[in-house]
Amino acid sequence: MTIVSDLITFFINCEKSDPMKTNLSFKTILFVLIAVSIMACDIFTEKNTECEETKMPSRQTPTVYLKLLLRNDTISDSLFVHYATKATFSGTITKVYCDGTVSSTFEYNPTFYPVDMDYIPLHSGFYLSQPYEFNFDNDKDYLLVMARLKVWFPGGMIYESEEASRKYYYKDILNDVLENKKFLFIPFGKPVYFQVSSK
Repeated sequence: MTIVSDLITFFINCEKSDPMKTNLSFKTILFVLIAVSIMACDIFTEKNTECEETKMPSRQTPTVYLKLLLRNDTISDSLFVHYATKATFSGTITKVYCDGTVSSTFEYNPTFYPVDMDYIPLHSGFYLSQPYEFNFDNDKDYLLVMARLKVWFPGGMIYESEEASRKYYYKDILNDVLENKKFLFIPFGKPVYFQVSSK
């Protein structure tokens, strides 16, 4: 509404000073608005067509767990995640539909204690306790997972990783037959860590 008012004021002022200039400015702005409208319509139509082509036969509503995999737990030459007395794996899961509409965002921030865990599950993957339910209507719908790891060591040293992100489509949801769970593998590779405290 403010933009429209500003344009009206602009035309009135221009008309008072130079009617020919007003006519020229009006035609130029009208041409630009029409061009932008056509482009926006084409983009919307193209996106809408793409989503129609990838629409799933029926809605899928999986309950999904996150399975954290520490592929490389090296922080420095002498520090490793599996020696940490405490760790938090925090971030968000955002559901995005094919057309770009954001449906919902969930936060997670579970705590675990690497020094008390067996080496194998820590490095082959372990489940976070909280499940999440999402609707999938399209093959192009996806989950955007943002993640960050913070670890505490004896002596008061605390390190935090850079934030990692990854998209997961419906086809990326895995099925654990033994555990009877659907899950997303979160392969936390070798992020950059920053020391945030030494006390």
